[in-house]
Amino acid sequence: MTTPHTATFTRLARRYAVLAITTVCTLLAALVTAPLFATAAAADGPLFNYGPSDADAIAVQSGVYDHTGGPGTPQWYDHTNLTVAVFAPPNTDPQMVAAIHQGIATWHRFLADRLPIVSLTDVTNDASRRGSADIVVHYAPHAGGVVWGGNAICGYQHCSNVVVKSEEPPGGPYPDFDPIRLLRMTVHEVGHALGLGHATPLLESRDVMAYGWVHYAVDPTTGKYTYVYRTPILSDCDLRGIAATFEWALKGQAPHPATVSSIDC
Repeated sequence: MTTPHTATFTRLARRYAVLAITTVCTLLAALVTAPLFATAAAADGPLFNYGPSDADAIAVQSGVYDHTGGPGTPQWYDHTNLTVAVFAPPNTDPQMVAAIHQGIATWHRFLADRLPIVSLTDVTNDASRRGSADIVVHYAPHAGGVVWGGNAICGYQHCSNVVVKSEEPPGGPYPDFDPIRLLRMTVHEVGHALGLGHATPLLESRDVMAYGWVHYAVDPTTGKYTYVYRTPILSDCDLRGIAATFEWALKGQAPHPATVSSIDC
């Protein structure tokens, strides 16, 4: 027998059960979508600024080379569904490896939102695909130059030598890179693998394809270098450079290298 009190209790129980489920789902969604480095990013501002570039121009890699038989490697792709895999030594800092994956995810989202004909899929955890990825990022903590610490050497129809580092050589004057610096550096190097050259002026522009956002200052009291955060720009010009690389796909043509060597910003 159901009394008025029992019915009221049942309705309240159902209502709070629904509220509890909704709250749990909301919390789970927040955890899934939260940035990996929320605390550090909040102190630094956004990980990237988006919009117009402050560069004069950005090189388009495949348009730089002589494709009639002259010197150079014509770095371009004959497909638009690109894959990328990350290889890291065992026992490396998982937060640093996560930063590299977040850098790749940054390009994935940027292309999906702005140039969906080109896709970049992280296949690191897919054993059947990672060995044949179009782009291979190698995390070598001690590799690379003293200041920059990244390099992308691309070949015909692939870019399997993208190297990023996070630690300076012993006795080096600069501090080791934190996850935010490594993430941004990954975006720069993967930008090369996607077909972009450097932005100019190289040392002044804060476009992600330039070096102007990589800045150190000397602490006058200790004489040591400290990294000064400057937010890079993932720009409209970067997007136009990639569009020039994949002009053939946008125009429904047979695959071919870019027809321009740079994009004016």
